[in-house]
Amino acid sequence: MGWVDLGVAAGRAGVSVRTVERWVREGRLVVVGRGASRRVELAAVLRVERERRAARGRPGPRLGVRVNSSGECVAGVDERA
Repeated sequence: MGWVDLGVAAGRAGVSVRTVERWVREGRLVVVGRGASRRVELAAVLRVERERRAARGRPGPRLGVRVNSSGECVAGVDERA
């Protein structure tokens, strides 16, 4: 999945950028870079969001992986979960 900027991470997890920033401040996520080039590991963001939803009694989004026509792995979130 790799490292993505905070906006992309927030969008994939279905939360706000402020929520992702709070998780960084709380030590739940590791951030690399500074300023506009800050990045977090997408898998870690999805894990934290899944844990948060489970604690509230709601299932989290499901992660789907497929191979596109170029042979690259593409990850996405199924929000129907």
